Amino acid sequence: MTVFFSYFIVFAAALALVSAATIKVPYTDSSISYTGSGWMHDIFELRPGIDPETGGGALDSTCTLGDNSTTTPAFGNAFRFSFRGASVSLVLETRADHGLYNISLDGNVEQHSGYTEAPHCGAVWTSPALDGTQEHDLIVTFVAKAPESPWDNNYLQLFAIQYDDGPGLAASQSTSTSPSKTPGTSLSDHNGDGESRRTPVGAIVGGVIGGMVLLVALALLAVFFMRRRQSQARKRNSLHVEPVKSSELSQNESMIVARPYDPNQHASPPSQRTRSEKERLAIEQAAASRAHHSHHRNDSSSAAPLTEPDVERIAQRLATLVSPQPPKYEA
Repeated sequence: MTVFFSYFIVFAAALALVSAATIKVPYTDSSISYTGSGWMHDIFELRPGIDPETGGGALDSTCTLGDNSTTTPAFGNAFRFSFRGASVSLVLETRADHGLYNISLDGNVEQHSGYTEAPHCGAVWTSPALDGTQEHDLIVTFVAKAPESPWDNNYLQLFAIQYDDGPGLAASQSTSTSPSKTPGTSLSDHNGDGESRRTPVGAIVGGVIGGMVLLVALALLAVFFMRRRQSQARKRNSLHVEPVKSSELSQNESMIVARPYDPNQHASPPSQRTRSEKERLAIEQAAASRAHHSHHRNDSSSAAPLTEPDVERIAQRLATLVSPQPPKYEA
């Protein structure tokens, strides 16, 4: 589990780095503070008879026709945004009646023109790479009429500010202590008198989802290993043979008892007697016969006594009679 927990920490850290997101802050957000009077609500549109018939439109996906915005015609008006991140962009409108504005990022000032012949909106300016661990201050000030503009009145028009919250860093924004209210809009309703902080929702959501996915993967892996271990244990138990106890072996051996031969139980006769046994039986039978004849001779003196050749001949005859004959099979 220690190894899995270490992997979880490493994975969560890597996920936090990957989860850095670009955050879009609309012009109505309270983290953007406005100074000066004359801020008005406006939308991005193509005006027939005023704008060129060809050209114009959104520069990128940060802006589309009909998007809401705020605009000011008064020189010296400005808006301010503080953040912690790796880069920042301004989503503005450029048009033939848009003038010059200064961009101050951490005290470094650049001047840009909002003039274009055809109307456009989009991320018209993006900062260079920034230190994501530091908080940065962005101030945009409307300063003058564009020299190319044929219109007497020029404007500065803001849709949104977007920034990269940096690798695993929480972005924060501070507001000005002197916000201004834009007539006809609810800008002042979103402005705060103190400092406000903005949480990177993308990073939080990504971290939570990644952590949940990792926990589910670890749970499935643990279940897999548990089932695998149980399966191996069952296999080992099925292959295990218990040894026979000596007492059981003695008991089984005692059940084996020698039994005498039973001719009715066995189909085949016992082994034939040896020749010496046959001869012994023949001699015994011959002796019995000789005793009988001797007794008979005593009764009748006319009977002749048995000689040794007679006994031998009788023994051979008896041996022939006693020895079993091979069975005959019918064809």
